[in-house]
Amino acid sequence: MARSSCRSRNRGLSLLEVVVAVGILAAGIVTVLQALSYSARFSAVAGDITNAAFLAEDTLQELEFKESRNQTVGESKSGEVAHFRWEYAAQYNSDLQLYTLNYAVRWNRLKIDEDIMVDTFLKNIK
Repeated sequence: MARSSCRSRNRGLSLLEVVVAVGILAAGIVTVLQALSYSARFSAVAGDITNAAFLAEDTLQELEFKESRNQTVGESKSGEVAHFRWEYAAQYNSDLQLYTLNYAVRWNRLKIDEDIMVDTFLKNIK
């Protein structure tokens, strides 16, 4: 009798225990994969925002350089770089003796329109 009680304890796992363990493992793997997917998506959006901000900064520096050389800044321009569309309008405000600059960068990611808009002033060196 001592032998049969020893065998019954070492039978291994039942089918139900294996199915439950595999289910828990599958749920954990799905959760981790979803987290990675969201992380990759948000990382791409953050990269787009960073690139749009760099594009805006580059254009603003170009306008400041034009202004320092007494070149005409009061203009409107638009263009496209990669999947970004940008446009700006600069107008001289004689009351403030400043240029009013409205700048926008627009792009599309995953069928969603995104944009960054900057409104600022440039001083008049003349």
